[in-house]
Amino acid sequence: MNELKKKTFENNKLRIEIENMSQTDLANSLETDTYSDISEDARSKDGTTSSTTTRFQQIEENSFDENSENPFKDLTSVLNNPQTVEYFREFLVEHFNQENLLLYIEIEKFKKLSENSDKVDEFAKNIYEKFIKQDSIFEIEMNPKKRNEISDLISTQKIPLTIFNELQENIYNILEQNFWSAFINSNIYKLLRIRYQKKTLENIPQIKKIDITKGLRESKALNSQFEYKYVSRHPCVVAEELCEKIIDICSANYSISTETITLDSVSHSVSFRRFALATLELQNVELNELSSEELIPFFINIYNVLSIHGIILKGTTGEKKAQNKFMNETKYQIGKYFFSLNDIKNGILRQNQGKGIKSKHFKTNDERSNYSIKKLDPRIHFGIVNFWMGSPVRVYYNQNYEEELETTTKTFIEKNVIISTKSKKILLPKLFRKYSKDFGNGINEVLKWILGYFKKVEYEEILNKLNEYEVKFSSNINIPMLIFDSEYSSFK
Repeated sequence: MNELKKKTFENNKLRIEIENMSQTDLANSLETDTYSDISEDARSKDGTTSSTTTRFQQIEENSFDENSENPFKDLTSVLNNPQTVEYFREFLVEHFNQENLLLYIEIEKFKKLSENSDKVDEFAKNIYEKFIKQDSIFEIEMNPKKRNEISDLISTQKIPLTIFNELQENIYNILEQNFWSAFINSNIYKLLRIRYQKKTLENIPQIKKIDITKGLRESKALNSQFEYKYVSRHPCVVAEELCEKIIDICSANYSISTETITLDSVSHSVSFRRFALATLELQNVELNELSSEELIPFFINIYNVLSIHGIILKGTTGEKKAQNKFMNETKYQIGKYFFSLNDIKNGILRQNQGKGIKSKHFKTNDERSNYSIKKLDPRIHFGIVNFWMGSPVRVYYNQNYEEELETTTKTFIEKNVIISTKSKKILLPKLFRKYSKDFGNGINEVLKWILGYFKKVEYEEILNKLNEYEVKFSSNINIPMLIFDSEYSSFK
């Protein structure tokens, strides 16, 4: 996986193009519409770019002139300039860490209030509710003791203007130590430097401001609420990292005693909000980069990520009608297409099988059918998450997914297929009945496929007397709904 990530980064066209350009070439390139991908809904009637409403009071816009102080000299200069700070914020959004900057800006506004202002208490409580209180919308990571100290001061009758001074200083140090170096080596910083040197900073198009608090359920797909404006990495790398992230998030909220995950605590966590932003990268992945061998691990990982993402936001129920609705309406934007859970499972992984015997999930003119796997692999049923029948969750890495899929299948069959040679009975999970044609034509072929995972002696003995056995199907599954580990690839 590391080699693939390295190769993807090295082949990132946008980064390579800018890093290899001379400053003259880069300056010339700025004559084109560098930010032409800003969406039309962010432009005003006169063609200029406007900002969407955020929960925060917007910084007043101003432009640079020849006499303005160098806005790139250091972090303080960037933070003090209303234009450059917006670009720094955009950079932090890309790295899923804008909450520290937003808090810094709010504290700076708070400090400018008069001590006698009737807005002090309201402003301070607003900052506390948004950034400091546990499970707040932009909760930052901070020392619990310091969090409690601020909480106590917020409860006092007269809140001092110095309440956030130490916190703001700590935030500055975090920004400087963790992000400043990366920012000054970023593409956007290079572009801004060139324009400043040409004294044309006033012509820089305004970056569309986004409100990351907008409800995820309002958009058509779980990852299309904002526009992803960057070149994406290789699809397999994106899918694997998303799978790692969601497993880490759920593992941190998993109760061993109850074998459950507290969905409410997950959905309000900082890590989940960052994960949700990370799914935006799927908007720009190039599905045509996937080889036929890579389609299976990519779509299994995406299916699993989308399933868990949807469950966290929407919850789930055992009712058949609700399950079908969940499968059809829970979707991601992947490249230029939208894929629901049903699209991925039946249209892609099950070789474009529809509900009828000869029907197709994707119609003939549906371009998504181009990504359907050419040869059905029945083992996909044990790799994808199924919350109603029980499924393990693991990451299927491109280079060894065959081995992982085989292990998952073998474990499932060993734990859930019961054969009694004494009473001549075979108990199978219901999925073997529902998807029987994926495993073979008729129950005997399904049984032969299953018996391939038993020891050879047992296999031959049962196979010779197969007609003597009574087959029953059960809904009981012996694998918990979710199983996680720190290595992403093996059972607890």
